Amino acid sequence: MNQVIENVLQLSRRSAPKPDIIDINTWLTTFCDDFTLQNPHAEVTLQLSTRPCLTRIDCSQLNQVINNIMENGLRYSEKKTGTASLTLHTHIDGNTQLPYLDIIDDGEGISSEQRLHLFEPFYTTENAGTGLGLFIAREMCEANQIRINYLNNEGYKSCFRLSFPHHEKRLLHRASSSEHSTL
Repeated sequence: MNQVIENVLQLSRRSAPKPDIIDINTWLTTFCDDFTLQNPHAEVTLQLSTRPCLTRIDCSQLNQVINNIMENGLRYSEKKTGTASLTLHTHIDGNTQLPYLDIIDDGEGISSEQRLHLFEPFYTTENAGTGLGLFIAREMCEANQIRINYLNNEGYKSCFRLSFPHHEKRLLHRASSSEHSTL
């Protein structure tokens, strides 16, 4: 119950993003170094684009999103294979030239029925889960103009794709609502 309350409070207290221009490859390398220090049992493989992956984003919110997805992926990978492992792969979309990140785990995957409810608040398939992690992740992604999608990749592994906005795009916030605009 405490975790549910903390998650709801975190969502309600969420401040407007404070974006910086970053290279996702550089940021992700540092993030994964820190993550694996705190989670020594985790096997995290980085496959980085050879091109810079520039975007404008609130790094603290990106940290929370990726941390949540990675913890889920590691848990499901370990449940299926006995090893807590996943792969993070950065790309540049050939059509849009925008960066994206695939977070791929070795878990069972998500059924088409479960996908319908994946980002809904309080939806969970775990007895101990609150069903707020992916909901909050989606809300933070939307606040930063990131699209988050679930895919089954070619190896039938679970993949969460974060598609990032152009680094010259900026967020404009109004008092009554958040609106997005391009420079």
